[in-house]
This record gives sequence, structure tokens and C-alpha cells, in this order.
Amino acid sequence: MASRNIEAYVVHGDCMKPQINDGDIIVIDKDKPIDNGDIVACLIDNTFHVLRVRKVADELWLEDNHDKFRFEHSVDVASVIEVIRRLK
Repeated sequence: MASRNIEAYVVHGDCMKPQINDGDIIVIDKDKPIDNGDIVACLIDNTFHVLRVRKVADELWLEDNHDKFRFEHSVDVASVIEVIRRLK
């Protein structure tokens, strides 16, 4: 059964290349639990980010190809469950 908290967003930027490219559409599930290695979407300092969850020394971090952020429980994080890419 699908969650009621499914949303989709167009990605701008290449911080998660090659998995997610500029112009791709990501589908997120706000109810799906996150785990180490998952790709997630979140707001950090009022900026939308697509990041990977990494566990380092029992701490969770959010990172992309350029930045790394300490996971704060106050940050609203949603799992990316699908990437849609146009070929033309």
C-alpha cells in the first residue's frame, strides 16, 4: 500500500551525479524510514538538498559530492524512492 506522503520534485544541480542529474525528477516518501546509504531530500537553511545518508562513528551525516552536514533531528528528511530521467 502506498504512503499518503508521496511528492515529486525537479532537481536543479549536479551534486549527486551520476545517480541523480540536473533536470531529473525525484519521488519522495515522507513516511519511509531512512537508513545508512539511502538518498534523501531535505531542507537545510531553507535550501532544498538531495543527499546521501552516511553513518560514521555512530553518527549520521548527510552528504553529496560537494558538502557534508551533520544529521540534525530537527531537519525534515524524506527518502527518495524513485528517479525519473528524460532521455530527450
